[in-house]
Amino acid sequence: MTSLYGAKFLFFSIFSLSTLIFPIKKPVNASSFVLDVEADTYIRTDLNARRNDNYGKTNIIQIGTGRGGGGIPFGGADAQRILLRFDVDNSFPQAKSAILELTISAFGSTGGTPILFQLEINEVLEPWIEGNGCEAAFSGTLGCPIDAVSADEAFGVAWDGIDSNNQNQPSFNPTPIATVDIEVTNTTIGDIVNLDITSLYNSWASGNINEGLLIRDTTSDGNFRELAFGAKEKLDPGTENTAPNTQAARLLVEIDDTPNVPEPSSLLGLFVVSSIGFLALFSHNDLSKE
Repeated sequence: MTSLYGAKFLFFSIFSLSTLIFPIKKPVNASSFVLDVEADTYIRTDLNARRNDNYGKTNIIQIGTGRGGGGIPFGGADAQRILLRFDVDNSFPQAKSAILELTISAFGSTGGTPILFQLEINEVLEPWIEGNGCEAAFSGTLGCPIDAVSADEAFGVAWDGIDSNNQNQPSFNPTPIATVDIEVTNTTIGDIVNLDITSLYNSWASGNINEGLLIRDTTSDGNFRELAFGAKEKLDPGTENTAPNTQAARLLVEIDDTPNVPEPSSLLGLFVVSSIGFLALFSHNDLSKE
Protein backbone atom coordinates (compact mmCIF):
# COMPACT_ATOMS: atom_id res chain seq x y z
CA MET A 1 0.00 0.00 0.00
CA THR A 2 2.88 2.33 0.79
CA SER A 3 4.21 2.01 -2.74
CA LEU A 4 0.79 2.61 -4.31
CA TYR A 5 -0.06 5.72 -2.27
CA GLY A 6 3.46 6.99 -2.57
CA ALA A 7 3.46 6.59 -6.32
CA LYS A 8 0.12 8.42 -6.61
CA PHE A 9 1.32 11.30 -4.46
CA LEU A 10 4.62 11.49 -6.32
CA PHE A 11 2.75 11.63 -9.64
CA PHE A 12 0.47 14.37 -8.36
CA SER A 13 3.43 16.38 -7.08
CA ILE A 14 5.35 16.06 -10.34
CA PHE A 15 2.22 16.97 -12.36
CA SER A 16 1.53 20.03 -10.21
CA LEU A 17 5.12 21.18 -10.52
CA SER A 18 5.15 20.64 -14.29
CA THR A 19 2.00 22.74 -14.80
CA LEU A 20 3.82 25.69 -13.28
CA ILE A 21 7.03 25.10 -15.17
CA PHE A 22 5.10 24.49 -18.42
CA PRO A 23 1.80 26.39 -18.00
CA ILE A 24 -1.24 24.97 -19.74
CA LYS A 25 -2.47 28.47 -20.52
CA LYS A 26 -0.88 29.65 -23.75
CA PRO A 27 0.78 33.08 -23.30
CA VAL A 28 -0.28 35.93 -25.57
CA ASN A 29 2.32 36.52 -28.27
CA ALA A 30 0.66 39.24 -30.39
CA SER A 31 1.94 42.67 -29.46
CA SER A 32 -0.65 45.07 -30.93
CA PHE A 33 -3.88 45.43 -32.89
CA VAL A 34 -6.16 48.19 -34.22
CA LEU A 35 -9.89 48.55 -33.57
CA ASP A 36 -12.11 50.57 -35.90
CA VAL A 37 -14.91 52.54 -34.28
CA GLU A 38 -18.18 50.62 -34.03
CA ALA A 39 -20.50 53.62 -33.62
CA ASP A 40 -19.87 57.38 -33.89
CA THR A 41 -22.04 60.47 -33.89
CA TYR A 42 -22.31 63.92 -32.35
CA ILE A 43 -25.04 65.82 -30.54
CA ARG A 44 -25.59 69.55 -30.34
CA THR A 45 -27.52 72.32 -28.62
CA ASP A 46 -25.85 75.32 -30.23
CA LEU A 47 -29.24 76.19 -31.73
CA ASN A 48 -32.58 75.14 -30.28
CA ALA A 49 -33.54 73.65 -33.65
CA ARG A 50 -30.55 71.27 -33.38
CA ARG A 51 -31.36 69.85 -29.96
CA ASN A 52 -33.48 66.98 -31.27
CA ASP A 53 -31.37 66.22 -34.38
CA ASN A 54 -29.43 63.02 -34.94
CA TYR A 55 -26.19 62.86 -36.94
CA GLY A 56 -25.41 59.13 -36.85
CA LYS A 57 -24.85 58.91 -40.62
CA THR A 58 -22.91 62.15 -41.08
CA ASN A 59 -19.33 61.88 -42.36
CA ILE A 60 -17.91 64.05 -39.59
CA ILE A 61 -18.13 64.17 -35.81
CA GLN A 62 -17.55 67.47 -34.06
CA ILE A 63 -17.34 69.53 -30.89
CA GLY A 64 -18.09 73.22 -30.59
CA THR A 65 -19.51 76.19 -28.73
CA GLY A 66 -23.02 77.62 -28.67
CA ARG A 67 -25.12 80.10 -30.62
CA GLY A 68 -27.76 80.78 -27.99
CA GLY A 69 -29.50 77.41 -28.00
CA GLY A 70 -30.35 75.42 -24.89
CA GLY A 71 -29.58 78.26 -22.56
CA ILE A 72 -25.92 78.35 -23.61
CA PRO A 73 -24.96 81.88 -24.73
CA PHE A 74 -23.33 82.70 -28.04
CA GLY A 75 -19.79 81.38 -27.82
CA GLY A 76 -20.59 79.40 -24.67
CA ALA A 77 -18.57 76.24 -24.09
CA ASP A 78 -19.60 72.60 -24.51
CA ALA A 79 -22.56 72.97 -26.88
CA GLN A 80 -21.56 70.09 -29.20
CA ARG A 81 -20.32 66.67 -28.08
CA ILE A 82 -18.99 63.53 -29.75
CA LEU A 83 -20.05 59.98 -28.87
CA LEU A 84 -17.89 56.97 -29.79
CA ARG A 85 -18.14 53.26 -29.07
CA PHE A 86 -15.62 50.46 -29.67
CA ASP A 87 -16.51 46.78 -29.48
CA VAL A 88 -14.40 45.82 -26.44
CA ASP A 89 -15.42 43.34 -23.74
CA ASN A 90 -13.84 40.80 -21.39
CA SER A 91 -12.73 38.61 -24.31
CA PHE A 92 -10.03 41.22 -25.03
CA PRO A 93 -6.59 41.16 -23.35
CA GLN A 94 -5.41 43.80 -20.93
CA ALA A 95 -3.33 46.53 -22.60
CA LYS A 96 -0.07 48.29 -21.90
CA SER A 97 -1.52 51.19 -23.89
CA ALA A 98 -4.73 52.01 -25.76
CA ILE A 99 -4.54 55.19 -27.82
CA LEU A 100 -7.60 56.82 -29.35
CA GLU A 101 -6.69 58.25 -32.76
CA LEU A 102 -8.78 61.05 -34.28
CA THR A 103 -8.14 62.73 -37.65
CA ILE A 104 -8.93 66.43 -38.02
CA SER A 105 -11.44 67.13 -40.80
CA ALA A 106 -12.28 70.85 -40.38
CA PHE A 107 -12.26 73.76 -37.96
CA GLY A 108 -13.56 77.30 -37.95
CA SER A 109 -14.71 80.24 -35.86
CA THR A 110 -16.74 83.43 -36.19
CA GLY A 111 -13.73 85.20 -34.69
CA GLY A 112 -11.40 84.03 -37.44
CA THR A 113 -9.07 81.14 -36.83
CA PRO A 114 -9.67 79.69 -33.36
CA ILE A 115 -6.47 79.41 -31.37
CA LEU A 116 -6.98 76.59 -28.88
CA PHE A 117 -9.37 73.69 -28.36
CA GLN A 118 -9.08 71.71 -25.13
CA LEU A 119 -10.54 68.24 -25.52
CA GLU A 120 -11.48 65.90 -22.72
CA ILE A 121 -12.62 62.28 -22.82
CA ASN A 122 -15.36 61.06 -20.48
CA GLU A 123 -16.72 57.57 -19.85
CA VAL A 124 -20.34 57.14 -21.00
CA LEU A 125 -22.58 55.42 -18.43
CA GLU A 126 -25.77 54.63 -20.38
CA PRO A 127 -26.65 52.99 -23.72
CA TRP A 128 -27.17 55.15 -26.80
CA ILE A 129 -28.27 54.58 -30.39
CA GLU A 130 -26.03 55.88 -33.17
CA GLY A 131 -28.99 56.63 -35.45
CA ASN A 132 -29.45 57.26 -39.16
CA GLY A 133 -29.46 61.06 -39.50
CA CYS A 134 -27.32 63.19 -41.79
CA GLU A 135 -27.23 66.91 -42.46
CA ALA A 136 -29.03 67.69 -45.76
CA ALA A 137 -29.35 63.98 -46.54
CA PHE A 138 -31.68 64.71 -49.45
CA SER A 139 -28.92 66.52 -51.37
CA GLY A 140 -25.89 64.37 -50.62
CA THR A 141 -23.76 67.49 -50.35
CA LEU A 142 -22.18 66.30 -47.10
CA GLY A 143 -21.40 62.82 -48.33
CA CYS A 144 -24.45 61.27 -46.68
CA PRO A 145 -24.92 57.51 -47.18
CA ILE A 146 -27.82 56.45 -49.34
CA ASP A 147 -29.66 54.94 -46.35
CA ALA A 148 -29.53 58.18 -44.32
CA VAL A 149 -32.45 60.48 -43.61
CA SER A 150 -32.46 64.14 -42.63
CA ALA A 151 -31.16 64.92 -39.15
CA ASP A 152 -34.56 66.07 -37.93
CA GLU A 153 -36.45 63.00 -39.17
CA ALA A 154 -33.82 60.51 -37.98
CA PHE A 155 -34.12 58.18 -35.04
CA GLY A 156 -31.30 57.83 -32.52
CA VAL A 157 -29.47 59.82 -29.87
CA ALA A 158 -29.85 63.60 -29.72
CA TRP A 159 -28.97 66.31 -27.22
CA ASP A 160 -32.60 66.18 -26.05
CA GLY A 161 -34.98 63.40 -27.04
CA ILE A 162 -37.96 65.73 -27.21
CA ASP A 163 -39.38 63.89 -30.25
CA SER A 164 -40.65 60.31 -30.16
CA ASN A 165 -38.00 59.27 -32.68
CA ASN A 166 -35.08 60.57 -30.60
CA GLN A 167 -33.21 59.33 -27.55
CA ASN A 168 -31.89 61.57 -24.78
CA GLN A 169 -28.13 61.85 -24.61
CA PRO A 170 -26.56 59.38 -22.14
CA SER A 171 -25.13 60.36 -18.79
CA PHE A 172 -21.36 60.30 -18.37
CA ASN A 173 -18.68 60.45 -15.71
CA PRO A 174 -17.63 64.14 -15.48
CA THR A 175 -14.09 63.20 -14.43
CA PRO A 176 -11.99 63.10 -17.62
CA ILE A 177 -10.19 59.92 -18.66
CA ALA A 178 -7.80 61.94 -20.81
CA THR A 179 -7.28 65.51 -22.07
CA VAL A 180 -5.40 67.11 -24.94
CA ASP A 181 -4.89 70.67 -26.22
CA ILE A 182 -5.11 71.35 -29.95
CA GLU A 183 -3.49 74.56 -31.14
CA VAL A 184 -5.12 75.20 -34.48
CA THR A 185 -2.40 77.63 -35.56
CA ASN A 186 -0.09 74.60 -35.69
CA THR A 187 -2.69 72.25 -37.21
CA THR A 188 -3.72 71.27 -40.72
CA ILE A 189 -6.54 69.12 -42.09
CA GLY A 190 -5.57 65.46 -41.87
CA ASP A 191 -3.45 65.82 -38.71
CA ILE A 192 -3.91 63.09 -36.13
CA VAL A 193 -4.81 63.69 -32.49
CA ASN A 194 -3.95 60.99 -29.94
CA LEU A 195 -5.56 60.47 -26.54
CA ASP A 196 -4.50 57.81 -24.04
CA ILE A 197 -7.56 55.87 -22.82
CA THR A 198 -5.71 52.81 -21.50
CA SER A 199 -7.48 52.84 -18.14
CA LEU A 200 -10.92 52.88 -19.79
CA TYR A 201 -10.00 50.13 -22.27
CA ASN A 202 -8.68 47.91 -19.45
CA SER A 203 -11.88 48.53 -17.50
CA TRP A 204 -13.91 47.23 -20.46
CA ALA A 205 -11.52 44.30 -20.94
CA SER A 206 -12.00 43.44 -17.26
CA GLY A 207 -15.72 42.96 -17.88
CA ASN A 208 -17.09 46.35 -16.86
CA ILE A 209 -19.97 47.64 -18.97
CA ASN A 210 -18.86 49.38 -22.15
CA GLU A 211 -21.19 52.20 -23.22
CA GLY A 212 -18.47 54.07 -25.07
CA LEU A 213 -16.95 57.49 -24.52
CA LEU A 214 -17.79 61.16 -24.94
CA ILE A 215 -15.56 63.97 -26.22
CA ARG A 216 -16.19 67.63 -25.38
CA ASP A 217 -14.48 71.00 -25.07
CA THR A 218 -15.39 72.82 -21.86
CA THR A 219 -13.50 76.01 -22.79
CA SER A 220 -14.42 79.02 -24.92
CA ASP A 221 -12.86 82.15 -26.38
CA GLY A 222 -16.26 83.83 -26.70
CA ASN A 223 -16.75 82.97 -30.38
CA PHE A 224 -18.85 80.35 -32.12
CA ARG A 225 -16.31 77.71 -33.14
CA GLU A 226 -16.26 74.08 -34.26
CA LEU A 227 -13.66 71.33 -34.59
CA ALA A 228 -14.56 68.29 -36.70
CA PHE A 229 -12.98 64.85 -37.08
CA GLY A 230 -13.51 62.10 -39.65
CA ALA A 231 -16.36 59.63 -39.09
CA LYS A 232 -16.83 56.10 -40.38
CA GLU A 233 -19.39 57.39 -42.92
CA LYS A 234 -16.80 59.70 -44.49
CA LEU A 235 -17.03 58.01 -47.88
CA ASP A 236 -20.08 56.42 -49.45
CA PRO A 237 -20.48 55.45 -53.13
CA GLY A 238 -22.57 57.86 -55.12
CA THR A 239 -22.22 60.82 -52.81
CA GLU A 240 -19.83 63.72 -52.62
CA ASN A 241 -17.15 63.16 -49.97
CA THR A 242 -16.20 66.43 -48.33
CA ALA A 243 -13.57 64.90 -46.04
CA PRO A 244 -11.27 62.97 -48.38
CA ASN A 245 -8.15 63.21 -46.21
CA THR A 246 -9.66 62.17 -42.92
CA GLN A 247 -10.03 58.77 -41.30
CA ALA A 248 -12.57 57.55 -38.78
CA ALA A 249 -11.65 57.14 -35.13
CA ARG A 250 -9.46 54.14 -34.31
CA LEU A 251 -8.11 52.53 -31.18
CA LEU A 252 -4.46 51.48 -31.27
CA VAL A 253 -3.90 48.80 -28.64
CA GLU A 254 -0.54 47.50 -27.45
CA ILE A 255 -0.69 44.48 -25.18
CA ASP A 256 1.76 42.86 -22.79
CA ASP A 257 3.46 40.12 -24.82
CA THR A 258 5.64 38.90 -21.93
CA PRO A 259 5.22 35.10 -21.58
CA ASN A 260 3.19 34.00 -18.58
CA VAL A 261 6.03 32.31 -16.66
CA PRO A 262 5.60 31.83 -12.89
CA GLU A 263 8.05 33.31 -10.43
CA PRO A 264 10.87 30.98 -9.28
CA SER A 265 9.71 31.41 -5.67
CA SER A 266 6.36 29.83 -6.61
CA LEU A 267 8.08 26.81 -8.06
CA LEU A 268 10.30 26.42 -5.02
CA GLY A 269 7.35 26.71 -2.66
CA LEU A 270 5.39 24.00 -4.47
CA PHE A 271 8.41 21.72 -4.52
CA VAL A 272 8.95 22.11 -0.78
CA VAL A 273 5.27 21.53 0.07
CA SER A 274 5.10 18.50 -2.22
CA SER A 275 8.27 17.03 -0.73
CA ILE A 276 7.03 17.47 2.86
CA GLY A 277 3.74 15.83 2.00
CA PHE A 278 5.50 12.98 0.24
CA LEU A 279 7.75 12.27 3.25
CA ALA A 280 4.84 12.59 5.68
CA LEU A 281 2.84 10.01 3.76
CA PHE A 282 5.65 7.51 3.84
CA SER A 283 6.27 8.14 7.56
CA HIS A 284 2.57 7.56 8.31
CA ASN A 285 2.53 4.27 6.37
CA ASP A 286 5.74 3.08 8.06
CA LEU A 287 4.30 3.76 11.55
CA SER A 288 1.09 1.93 10.67
CA LYS A 289 3.10 -1.27 10.18
CA GLU A 290 4.35 -1.33 13.80
